[in-house]
Amino acid sequence: IGLRCAGSRVVVQTAVYLVLFVFPHFILIGFPTTPCRGETCFNWDKAILFLSVVTMWLLVFFVVYVTRLCARMVDWVLQPGVEWPPRNSAREPWFHSARKDALANIQHSLWFCGQLTEVVGTLIYYPFIIVLVMIVSRSSFFDDWDLPISLLIVIGSNIGLAVFSAFHFRQTAENARGRVLNTLSSMLSTNSSSPGKAQVQKVISEVQNFKKGAFCPFAEQPILKAFAIPSGGYFLMLFIEYLGR
Repeated sequence: IGLRCAGSRVVVQTAVYLVLFVFPHFILIGFPTTPCRGETCFNWDKAILFLSVVTMWLLVFFVVYVTRLCARMVDWVLQPGVEWPPRNSAREPWFHSARKDALANIQHSLWFCGQLTEVVGTLIYYPFIIVLVMIVSRSSFFDDWDLPISLLIVIGSNIGLAVFSAFHFRQTAENARGRVLNTLSSMLSTNSSSPGKAQVQKVISEVQNFKKGAFCPFAEQPILKAFAIPSGGYFLMLFIEYLGR
């Protein structure tokens, strides 16, 4: 999928969501309070609010799109029968020629998915950074700003969509890992030679203990660290307001 095609999909999804949910939501419940006077000031405030919301949701849908695309890639790469170009056999001297292809392909696929998901997984931080900026910027320390229910719902839906995308991302990776383990278990049961079983068992152990990217334990997932960003921002806002009294 080309960059232009991906960008157009993100823009269309963002536009549909803004038109069908966000803007009607603000119109029905109300816009945030603007502590200013004069038509020019109000117009600038509305323009900045519009650009902030649009930019935030463009970023959110970009992160969702990339994680979904990466999840599909992981699901495809860890399918049985995927082949990779042969690597330097010196890195895996315990592989014998009879089982070299199947086991090396599984190992390479797992390594590739770990590298890919490690990079993509860090994108989950960006929506939470935007939420942090919005929370701190509307602190009463700077002016008579507020966080109305309409803006809280928009921020909450931002976080909810990002969290759902992150959990789906990890679940896809774990399902793919389980499928690989089933394939290796079948190879183990059909292999009669002791050296062959030892080789397969070694790969099974490697797959089970693989902890990179989306294959990390839940406690080490970036989504938990990302949660600390807006929560820390909220307490930072309270501290700033306390200093301003």
